[in-house]
Parts: sequence; structure tokens; C-alpha cells
Amino acid sequence: MPKVEVLDDRYQDHNPLTFKSHPAGRRLYWANLRWRSERKGWGQLRPVRSTDPDFKEITSHLAEAPLDLDIHGDNLVRRGDMVLCVKSEEEAVKRRDRNYSRATRLTRELKKGKNLVDEELSMVRAKDEDLEATKPTFSHEKGKK
Repeated sequence: MPKVEVLDDRYQDHNPLTFKSHPAGRRLYWANLRWRSERKGWGQLRPVRSTDPDFKEITSHLAEAPLDLDIHGDNLVRRGDMVLCVKSEEEAVKRRDRNYSRATRLTRELKKGKNLVDEELSMVRAKDEDLEATKPTFSHEKGKK
């Protein structure tokens, strides 16, 4: 059987969603427009529009120029289904500190022997009596004729 060997991948380090840097006092993010609009909300993120006064400065920090500038007529800066957003540096630091505190607390609880998965499952089982009665079965169709 023939074998293929990749000698060099030109686009190995190529990521169009990266940023060269962030503007002073702000952080850039790519956010899924549909998920943010329908479920999560925008929170502290502000979508960047091509009509914003600081648009030139913000896009100068992108690794690649955005492809879909005004394809939908809403002036949002897009890359596929992602929208360019900006958040203040203060809010980004608050979020990072909150995530760090939560991770530290969860790690401490795991070290004490607290089984978080078991607790979550017991709460679900308490709500649904049929859950314990029906054990999941796993199967696959591969190899069956």
C-alpha cells in the first residue's frame, strides 16, 4: 500500500484568528455571532464595526486582514462565523482572576477527595428517577455486515 509522508507543511503555524498585538487598554477577541446573540449575550464584549472611529487602529493589530468586511450589510468585521470584538483590559483582568480563583477552588476540592462529577450526577438522578433504571449501551456499526 502506498504511504504518504509530509515533508513540510507551509501553513503549520498559520492561524488567521491570531493577533499581532492588542490595542492599549483593550483586548481583542473573536466571538461566534449566533451563539452570542441567541444564547450567551455580549456581556462586556463590544463588536467592532467598520464604521467605528478606531477601526483602522484595531485592524492594524490583526495578523491578517479580515475577508468579510461588509458582506451582510451590518458593518461587522467577520471571519467566517466569528465577529471581531473588543473588551477593556480591566474587564479582561477581572475575568482572568475570576477563572483563576475558580480553578484553584476546584483543584483544592479535588485534592480533598470531593468527586464533582458524582455530585453532579446525583443531582441529575434525584430529578429523574428513570435515569438509574436505564443504563446506557454503547455500540458501533463499524465492521458489522
